[in-house]
Amino acid sequence: MDRARSELFLGFELPYATDDCAPVGGTIKGSSEDFVVEEVPLFPPCGEGEHLYLSITKRGLATLEAIERLARAIGTPAAAFGYAGLKDKRAVATQILSVRHAGELPAAAREIPGLTVNWTARHRHKLRAAQLRGNKFTVVLRAPAVRDRAFLEEVFGRLERKGFPNYVGPQRFGNRFDGHVTGRALLLRTTRERFPRATRRLLISAYQSHLFNLALARRIREGGFGALWDGDIAMKHANGACFRVERAAAEQERSDRFEISPTGPIFGAKMLAASGREGANEATILAAEGLVPETFKGVFPGLALDGARRSFRSRAENLVWEPAGDALRLEFFLPKGVYATTFLREVVKPERASGDGAAAAEASDAGGGD
Repeated sequence: MDRARSELFLGFELPYATDDCAPVGGTIKGSSEDFVVEEVPLFPPCGEGEHLYLSITKRGLATLEAIERLARAIGTPAAAFGYAGLKDKRAVATQILSVRHAGELPAAAREIPGLTVNWTARHRHKLRAAQLRGNKFTVVLRAPAVRDRAFLEEVFGRLERKGFPNYVGPQRFGNRFDGHVTGRALLLRTTRERFPRATRRLLISAYQSHLFNLALARRIREGGFGALWDGDIAMKHANGACFRVERAAAEQERSDRFEISPTGPIFGAKMLAASGREGANEATILAAEGLVPETFKGVFPGLALDGARRSFRSRAENLVWEPAGDALRLEFFLPKGVYATTFLREVVKPERASGDGAAAAEASDAGGGD
């Protein structure tokens, strides 16, 4: 499987919500310009304070690489920087950084190859992780297998109505896509490998994300992707607030309108646990992994694994698509924490479009029926 396809690959064990639709196919990131992302900030800088906010556009640089080069140019530690999210190296990415710096931005910071400073402004506080509304994307799928407009209208219309599985994307699991394996060993203390605290946090978080993906896959197979069950913990899309579903039938209309969605587990010591059928599913996943809720307590000093709930589905907002020669151009917005790769996976279906001829042939016969 080529690198462009591997960036969408999550594994054959994770089903699609639109499994009866044939793959649109295609590859992403033939060049950086094929994947353009722009952060939508949560707030504007206030105009005063000890932190300098920078809007940058980078090409061929990961976020942490960009910070290291800016830190050298400014003459300040990289730890003085803040960012709302990490952006991929193989993309044209516009994002906001902050740096605790009293003076003006040095000229050397505006002369870094692959990095453009769009504007600067002052603010009172450091920019923190997840302090953004979301991201705008412009993506070009090269050489899609399907260009029929009626078929594409059916696929994208269905995704707009029902949403797509909110899997944690493959980039979360590291360059070899196996960070969760080491994360499990760290959580269970079955490895003697030593890692810096930040790396331990990332690896264990990758394992938590893997468990969420397993829970979502189970939910899709049992037909509850958009359907609420008694005992669910549902999330309000407007503000991220969660509540327990006592009577699913009374709340289902809100789910149908995409106001709320069922959630899955980011297991942790303080996670709000589901009950009923979903709670049983989550208990089964823990048992199969040899875990109990107490496993997530006091793992390492200074490392809190509180846990959270994550929506089982999301939706690409303001979606616009258009065939462009031998390609398909997509524009859309995703809320923070939602991976563009998981939306594109549902469209491209890389696990079916390559490497599994029998499944691909079967998919071609299936058409685009709802």
